[in-house]
Amino acid sequence: MRLRPLYWVAGTAILLAAGGWGIYQNWIRDQRIKSPGARGVSSPVLPREGGVAVTLYLPAGDSEGLREEKRELPDSPQFEQKAAAVLGELLKENSAAGEGLFPRGTKVLAVYWDTAGIAYVDLSQEAGQGVRLGPWAEALRVYAVVNTMAANFPGVKRVKILVEGQEVDSLAGHVSLQDPLEPRPDMVQPAAGVGGGAPPSS
Repeated sequence: MRLRPLYWVAGTAILLAAGGWGIYQNWIRDQRIKSPGARGVSSPVLPREGGVAVTLYLPAGDSEGLREEKRELPDSPQFEQKAAAVLGELLKENSAAGEGLFPRGTKVLAVYWDTAGIAYVDLSQEAGQGVRLGPWAEALRVYAVVNTMAANFPGVKRVKILVEGQEVDSLAGHVSLQDPLEPRPDMVQPAAGVGGGAPPSS
């Protein structure tokens, strides 16, 4: 009869340990989603001096596609900070170009990604504002972000664009943002400036 309390205590301890293990496993899973080191991202080639070489996709002068441009930015050990810096440079360059790809004031609010290789880019509300965009101009705006992310972070396979933390159907009614997008290398003009990408099919 005296053994019953011991069995009860032992059984309670086992249940508590199992519950604690489950909570720990959930915590580990969340950390894997939040931590860039657990996502298997291959960082861009990093010069030892502390700068990192990045590739931006800017509008070509004839508005027929995107062009590659190289930059060197300060490096960050965190994926989110590095990605935000790369996209911030992209938005700054596109706005400064005066070609209307991104309205002035567009900001990167957050960047994160999951273990499936989908990067989530949260832009400010200005990303969908500005002059009325046609299908091709909107595609340039969207794929400048998508191609830049994919080029600089090989672990990123697709990109989901958000606005003010919310899912949106599109920026201007032409290019669907309901699903994550794969990069479009066909929209990038050759380095020599010959030829270019074709507008997306409707």
